Amino acid sequence: MIELAVDQSIEEVLNRGFYLIPRFQRPYSWTADNVGDFWSDTIQSDSTDYFIGSVIVYETGEVGEQRRTSPEYAIVDGQQRPTTITILLAAIRDPLKALAGEFASKSPDLAAECAELATGVQAFIERGDRRARRRRILTTETGYPYLQTYVQSIDADGPEKQPARPDEKRIEAALAYFQGQLDDLVDATRKDPTIPEEGRDRTAVDRLEEVRDRVLNLSVILVVVTNEDDAYEIFETLNTRGQDLNLADLVRNFLLRDLREEAEGVDSARSRYANILESLYEPEAPIDPAQFILHSWLSREDYTSGKKLFRDMKKRVQGAEPKKRLLASLEVDAPLYRKARYPRQADWGQSPEIGESIDALIIFRMTQPLPLVLAALRAYSEKRLTLKNLRRLLSAIESFHLRFTAIAGKSSSGGISKRYAGAAQRMSKADASKTGDVVTELLSRLRESAPTKAEFEVGFGELRYSSDVIAQKQLVQYVLKRFYEEGSEGSVKVDFSAMTIEHLASESAANADEQLEPAQYGSIGNLILVSQDVNRKLANRPWHEKVKILRAQREIWIPPEVLAADSWAAEQITSRLKLMSESALSMIWRL
Repeated sequence: MIELAVDQSIEEVLNRGFYLIPRFQRPYSWTADNVGDFWSDTIQSDSTDYFIGSVIVYETGEVGEQRRTSPEYAIVDGQQRPTTITILLAAIRDPLKALAGEFASKSPDLAAECAELATGVQAFIERGDRRARRRRILTTETGYPYLQTYVQSIDADGPEKQPARPDEKRIEAALAYFQGQLDDLVDATRKDPTIPEEGRDRTAVDRLEEVRDRVLNLSVILVVVTNEDDAYEIFETLNTRGQDLNLADLVRNFLLRDLREEAEGVDSARSRYANILESLYEPEAPIDPAQFILHSWLSREDYTSGKKLFRDMKKRVQGAEPKKRLLASLEVDAPLYRKARYPRQADWGQSPEIGESIDALIIFRMTQPLPLVLAALRAYSEKRLTLKNLRRLLSAIESFHLRFTAIAGKSSSGGISKRYAGAAQRMSKADASKTGDVVTELLSRLRESAPTKAEFEVGFGELRYSSDVIAQKQLVQYVLKRFYEEGSEGSVKVDFSAMTIEHLASESAANADEQLEPAQYGSIGNLILVSQDVNRKLANRPWHEKVKILRAQREIWIPPEVLAADSWAAEQITSRLKLMSESALSMIWRL
């Protein structure tokens, strides 16, 4: 129940009481762009009472005790702005303190005023409560101890601790940005030729005071609710509307509300969840946390959609023990999910074909099988699924989506998503004697849904690549690679990343046995993989020269129907296309 919703200035909010950002809230996450936008919108804006949004709080603890010491509120939404304002106030305080020292000998009165102003700014960061105990107005574990020791403290004169965690580094960057802006302001004022020299120091101090006033005059909607449960209900409602859903934050709050600190300063649950998110946010290979959480859930629990996930999670996971199990599940799944999303970066040991099958799904732009892929990798790591059955499962999924999605161009409906999620649940619950049955059952279902031979042949005939038609290049490379592997039977080892697509018949009439239509030139029946060296040798030579070069090759595999051809034109391309289509269904991507 909302107790109060009022438009207040930052000064009024900070004077109202003391604020706590609970341990389960998101660490400080504002980037350089966020901080720069905040500065330009608030300090450089023409408005003197700029509105910066809402903050949802509830009053904590026993009311009687609060009234004796001063009200204390826990922030459950909007915590990034109060933290940023605290950092900005510290950035205003520090140059005032530095100017007080600089002016001490040449202008004692101005030095005393600067010292008073610095102390006044600090009063909006730290002040006495009703019992005269010094307390920080904003208390948070975000950035601990860097924020508390080196930003909020006015006496941080010792050797500065280097920020270690990402949130600490973002706090340091925000402080440095604000300090740079204020240093530039002071420096420009003290060099301004339009200001009399004797008045420049005074004007520099006045301008710092103006920045302070702008900060304190910022407008915010303070929403005070009756209790913690009401606060989180409002928070979850606000954050589950539309496309702004931040599932990672919602799940963090949901989990950690019941998973308390083991002891003072020991908060393994919070650290564990933070480590999961950090592992997903790797800059070179980022993973969307919301998609990870959804797929992890679908790999174990009943099917739901992304929009309904949090609602269903709250219904199914209630109490500390189930939340501990959910957190442990996410920990187990995070590294496995990374392997499923970035298979080329993973170590598959003596079974590289596992990674290749998963990589094929990425080429096909398929995410629907991921819950089952995750469940299978987890079952294999737990020795409940044999390597043979893991290969069998992933190869079948690859073959099905090559046929169904990549070639036939059929749309994967919600029914297929539910099928994979259902198989993933069964895989997760099955013991070692039953996981093979899950694989067999799924293969049977995939065969039932596979496109007809006629549908496949039509789609396969439309595969093409040329300088003018490049949309299917990655798929064409994948298909040619699979034909190469099947035809060579591993007898010729090559680095496929160094191979290039060769058009057997040239597009130009001068070098072709007969004029080709653009579709014939780009057809996969006219394409093979060769090394870059062979590609340079072939160039745009006529066929009788090309085939001699190809027949002389020993380092790469060349399809036998190509080597046997004395001429190469539309007839040979059509014939090879038919042969490849039949081989694709019967040998390479059989189900």
